[in-house]
Amino acid sequence: MKPSITVLSFVIGFSGLTTATGQSNRTPASTAELQQNSLGVPATTDQTALAPSELAIQASEQLAATLSTLRSEVSTITDAALKDRLNQLVLKAEMDAALLKSEIKERAQRAATFGKHMLADDAFQEFTASVKAASFSSQQIQLIKTLVEQLKRQQRFMTCEQVAVLLAIPSFDRDRVELAVLLYGVVADPENFHSSLSVLQYDSSRRQVWQQIRERAAQTE
Repeated sequence: MKPSITVLSFVIGFSGLTTATGQSNRTPASTAELQQNSLGVPATTDQTALAPSELAIQASEQLAATLSTLRSEVSTITDAALKDRLNQLVLKAEMDAALLKSEIKERAQRAATFGKHMLADDAFQEFTASVKAASFSSQQIQLIKTLVEQLKRQQRFMTCEQVAVLLAIPSFDRDRVELAVLLYGVVADPENFHSSLSVLQYDSSRRQVWQQIRERAAQTE
């Protein structure tokens, strides 16, 4: 099946978009916010520069690491009954830590998209199917570019998870880099954008993305 502009218009039309409470006041990220390290991930040289949700996620990961160490220590206990009891407690704590991390991420996602007009999941799924059905990569890229243009005109946004799905469609990193730079302009949660770039094959590609995003931000300042 060949996708068409008619399909695209249907997918991102009024019936296929969801609106969160309130209006969007999102502003472009500054050049300072787009600093990166050698792997192309935004630099966070100071803990105070991290968002509260990121600090909470880090804390939950540190808790998981501590529990893993505790499990190793418990394995050395010779008292079988005590060892079994402690292993059960550690297992429960590990499950609680995993649930906590998941809850933090979910709440951070809701906070990032609150008050912004978002592309609905069902519309996104239909659009993604039409892109994948395109006969040539050039058609796929053009469909995604057209989506970005439409979203910008309507002041609507996507999540970084949705962006990652679209970036996984092209076969080559050079196309993913081009699309990533464009899609950054319509993400509701840019602080999580580095997670979208995990689908890129090379670290050098991720660095290119951040460099081009910085250059674009500098031009608008």
